[in-house]
Amino acid sequence: MACNNGDNASIVDCLLVNPYYAVDFATQRSGRHYIRNLYGQPLKRGITIDQCYDVGRIENVHFWPFWTWDNKSGIKKWLWDNGEAFVFGRTDWEYVLNTFCFGYKVGYRFTGTEHGVCNGNFLGIGCDGSVHAVVVDKCSPNGLLITNGEFVAFAKQDPISLVVGKENEGLVQLVNCAFWGPSSQIARIEGTGSVTFQGCNIRDYDRLGMGRPTIELLGGHLMVSNSLFTRPSPQLIVGEGAGSAIVMGNRFAGPQCIQWPDGVAVQIGLNVENSDGLALKAPQPTESRTEEAEAIVMTVSSGEETFTSQGTWYWARAGSDYAGESLWAPKGANDCTATFRPDIPQKGQYTVFLWYGEDPNHDHASNMPVTVKHAKGETKVTIDLTKDQGKWNQLGDFFFKKGQSGAVMVSNEADGNVMADAVKIVPRREK
Repeated sequence: MACNNGDNASIVDCLLVNPYYAVDFATQRSGRHYIRNLYGQPLKRGITIDQCYDVGRIENVHFWPFWTWDNKSGIKKWLWDNGEAFVFGRTDWEYVLNTFCFGYKVGYRFTGTEHGVCNGNFLGIGCDGSVHAVVVDKCSPNGLLITNGEFVAFAKQDPISLVVGKENEGLVQLVNCAFWGPSSQIARIEGTGSVTFQGCNIRDYDRLGMGRPTIELLGGHLMVSNSLFTRPSPQLIVGEGAGSAIVMGNRFAGPQCIQWPDGVAVQIGLNVENSDGLALKAPQPTESRTEEAEAIVMTVSSGEETFTSQGTWYWARAGSDYAGESLWAPKGANDCTATFRPDIPQKGQYTVFLWYGEDPNHDHASNMPVTVKHAKGETKVTIDLTKDQGKWNQLGDFFFKKGQSGAVMVSNEADGNVMADAVKIVPRREK
């Protein structure tokens, strides 16, 4: 759907089920455009705006898997690799209200074109299930004024909610916004512009527990105030190319950890650290996590040599997770598998245990298939994930060769959601 005659075009009350490009208000002039009540699942780009020299309006747009969202079709992977829901080039005071997108590589992209860049008012915008919720390649010094935003990044290997690029010279202001979902970090900021977080709820980041900073300032200027940080990882790491940072009046779940090099102007004050009741902590398991000295314990965060997955898995905190976080996949037809490969120090009999957390939404499988590959073949076990949660569940005794020839694999060929969390292998003690 394209705007062919320039200004004053409208789209009202439409469903576009699965277009490749949905709305092109960029190729031609698009001043005073009006888009309202638009629904659909665009496959490459949803709405593209450019050459708008006088106040465009977008209201009540919902881009979601109205068509399909399955692994077999490849649509899910395609969207995470290529899809962009909202793209803004040159637009003078764009007004965007109550818009949402799910399952795209980029939710909202602000970029520069030969015609210029964007400034505008973005109220009540949301993006879920993304690789990057907001990407700012370039924007206007007049600013992107983003209020009441909801941003969730968890797709693929390195999801980051806000990415500000090296060419940005403009202003990005985020007020009363919420960030959650198991992302790698909340923001990576470059360029020479300014970014502000004020009154924001910053709930999930550093999903692998590797100490990734919540915000990484590699260039430009940053102000963070009156915001909540709910993970005890570094709140801010500043690079040598940054201009300045102000961090004041925030609540930190853990100790204050802000790092910056000499020569960068940084002001810090009136922050509360180790704030009780703020940290997102998984409930304690029902048994001790002090394992046998000779036990081999593998988790979903152990690294690719030990743990791999196929299909689309989602990071989550089910409660009582062994690793603090776990992976889950929806029921399917063996299109999602997760494999733990132990490095056996010497051949012999070993007892294999499986750990999985709680079922807060009551949608876990009662028959998750688990396959143990051992020296004498393969053994299949069925696990009821609705029972015996938050503890080691014994799968059986098996003979393993030395090295990594064995494996424990879970599959989503089940009657509900399945989980991958941790596996323990212990040498069998002869009585």
